[in-house]
Amino acid sequence: MKNKPAMTLLHLGPGLGNGIANLHNARRAHSPVFNVVGDHASWHLSSDAPLTMDIAALSSTVSGWQRINRSIENLSQDTADAITAALYGQVSTLIVA
Repeated sequence: MKNKPAMTLLHLGPGLGNGIANLHNARRAHSPVFNVVGDHASWHLSSDAPLTMDIAALSSTVSGWQRINRSIENLSQDTADAITAALYGQVSTLIVA
């Protein structure tokens, strides 16, 4: 309604899973949404913790744009790219590892 993207902050794959139905609806309606999904630290992924899952695969089902950020040096540019993508009426997802 305001022509500005909404923003979500989701915790790991299960947090994204909890919001997936609403993100599906947002995608179908071409609503601008910018998702930030936190992932486990890279050194923790190999331990296959209980909340570990393939966030990129899940988010690709509802996102028109997605990227995985693994570097603090690229975080501001990745965020700007995600917001720009959302401004074009799509769901964008930035996964921060």
